[in-house]
Amino acid sequence: MEDFLASNEDMLLQSFYLGALVFAAIAEGFFPRRAASDGLAFRWANNLALAVVNQVVFTALVILLTTTLISSLSSSEGWLSGSVPFGLWSGFVVTTLLLELFGYFLHRLFHSVPWLWRIHAVHHSDTELDFTTTLRAHPVETMVLLPVTGPLILMLGLPVASLVLYLIVRICLITFCHSNIYLPPAVDRVLRYVIVTPDFHRMHHSSNRKYTDSNYSIAFPWFDYLFGTHTRQPFKDHENMEIGLEYFRDRKDSRIDRLLMCPFRWRRD
Repeated sequence: MEDFLASNEDMLLQSFYLGALVFAAIAEGFFPRRAASDGLAFRWANNLALAVVNQVVFTALVILLTTTLISSLSSSEGWLSGSVPFGLWSGFVVTTLLLELFGYFLHRLFHSVPWLWRIHAVHHSDTELDFTTTLRAHPVETMVLLPVTGPLILMLGLPVASLVLYLIVRICLITFCHSNIYLPPAVDRVLRYVIVTPDFHRMHHSSNRKYTDSNYSIAFPWFDYLFGTHTRQPFKDHENMEIGLEYFRDRKDSRIDRLLMCPFRWRRD
């Protein structure tokens, strides 16, 4: 299994990403958490268009960097490389803890550093939360994240197969937490301590800045609980919660051209 994961990373990541999106889209149709708002087709079209722009512009770069990273990991002498006899699952646990901790603080930086927030606000400007919101990210955000996370993984010297397994799980959970899927209150109440549920992450997409700057985790919620950044509202309140930002709420603000220009024409107070 380890050899299969290490030698088919690109195919696996692409397949699980597409599969997670399709699953979420179908589940939202059968078990919606919130009623669909007006302009659904317009939102979907522009979110998907932004995803296409990201794919076309950055696919070659991402594949090149990912391939280089995976290849380098095979022979890297990182901080952890060789110091601990990692198996697939022990390596997965260590990889998950380290990268989730790093991702948590990096996400907080995107909310606190003005120029990073201008980029990240494109994701938060969606006025509803569903599977297409997963795709709504500015291309520059990828350009910032890759050069930061890549060297970190190399320095750590994490096992290749464990890293690929972690990325697969993370892809599925990121798509799930952005989805408009209904979970019974009792299920959400328990599950939110293990993974980030849609209700957990919806708080992060509230237009109220108090909640926008909370619940930073997007796969596993542990560090929000540990560092006191977890917030919640009663189950019923989610049905009418205003999603998005307190600005950029006009329909035209979700057009693909405005999404691409957003970081260059606005700043947060």
